[in-house]
Amino acid sequence: MQTMVPSLISLLLCDQVIVDARTAKKTLVGLFDSINLIEFPSQLGGFTLFARLADMEGTYVFRLSVVDLSQDKTLATVVSSEANAPETARYADLLLTVPPILFERPATHEFQLFANDIYLGRSLIDVKQATITGGQA
Repeated sequence: MQTMVPSLISLLLCDQVIVDARTAKKTLVGLFDSINLIEFPSQLGGFTLFARLADMEGTYVFRLSVVDLSQDKTLATVVSSEANAPETARYADLLLTVPPILFERPATHEFQLFANDIYLGRSLIDVKQATITGGQA
């Protein structure tokens, strides 16, 4: 069987994904496109990448690369176990847990998704310096 290149429908980052045991429906909790950190460097992780794919047929290994675009530097890589799609799947969902990442500076970061080393698409996340508002001690 020849492996097809899947089409990326969506690529989202969220705090967690809840999968209903009865219906297999997925609830994405805490979608985000920016991260506010008080200090740098700072480590953050444990969130989930959700990707909706179409036109899958064959065997795949997915890879997520997290790149600091200000330095074109890869900060983290997550590789899935092998996934098999025996017949053309209308849609398939991929969930990857993102491990803790050391963010070195405020910058735009690109979460790049690959299937069998073929680039599928990206999601951009702005990592920002949080502002601390004054208060009484």
